[in-house]
Amino acid sequence: MTKLQPAILRFVVCLLLSGLLFSTTASAQLSQNPVNTITVSPATAEVFVADEDPEKVFMITVQNGYPSTVNLVAELRGIDDVNGRIIPTGTPSAAISKHLTIDQPEFSVPPNEKRFVKIFAKNSSSLPAGGHYGSLVIRNIDNNSSTSSLDSQISVGVFLVKTSGVSKEIQLVSSKLISNRLGVPKEVQLEFFNNGNIHLVPRASIQVFDGQTSIYHEVINQRSKQILPGKRYGETVQIQPITSSFWPQKLTVTTEYRADGIDTSKSWQVSTWTFPPLFIIMLIATISCFLVAAFFAHKNRHRLRASLRKTVAKIVQFKNS
Repeated sequence: MTKLQPAILRFVVCLLLSGLLFSTTASAQLSQNPVNTITVSPATAEVFVADEDPEKVFMITVQNGYPSTVNLVAELRGIDDVNGRIIPTGTPSAAISKHLTIDQPEFSVPPNEKRFVKIFAKNSSSLPAGGHYGSLVIRNIDNNSSTSSLDSQISVGVFLVKTSGVSKEIQLVSSKLISNRLGVPKEVQLEFFNNGNIHLVPRASIQVFDGQTSIYHEVINQRSKQILPGKRYGETVQIQPITSSFWPQKLTVTTEYRADGIDTSKSWQVSTWTFPPLFIIMLIATISCFLVAAFFAHKNRHRLRASLRKTVAKIVQFKNS
């Protein structure tokens, strides 16, 4: 009986290891299975037309990850023009609806396959120069229960740009330096305005100088957020604590900014005085000592004058006697 125990133990161990390996392999295979979804690319479609281009064609790729065929429809919509966000709302602008045409708005995509939505961009003299912005919405028109979890709609930003007469111009319309009570810069509030006729990405950097020495540097808009024509973009930059010396410092905060595609940068500059806490404490202590010394000096002078008057009075009294 004792001889069988090691063999039984080895058998049990092998059985446990085999079960663990099987479960790990199965879970790995399950995790590799695609989740039911419809994917669209690119997220933003840009088409540029020049004067010599009568028409341009661009494609939107639609991938079906469902196990059954989906029936879809593609529609052109407008955007949130009030806030300058590429969010599908309402009807498209006149430039988008007149100059963009979807080849086959309704289409079907078999399971695990892709289809291409072809869009024609027509150029004409009535198309104004610069950028025109809309969205392409793809939605499900099928009541199939297997695709009932499909999102109500998927949107793609559509940028139609007429290159002739394009104007890129960015302005810093608002700037404010926020400092603490000691004058140390805490944050910079900036607001940019797109004064051109095409979307742009603002690029800016903030530097803090102590004299000619740069002691702090920060890059703005690292997410590459775009600004549509006639819209604003604001950002607040938190300045990390700056190590100061004992003496007061005159710090200069410089902001250099431009837009992608523009080589020339503009700048905004403001100066502030900082007063380190130790300097303020020493200044208060020095002034206090001076006031105390002046008080006692004044008191001693008063006593000295009183003593002098008594002495003079005694001398006069002695002479008169």
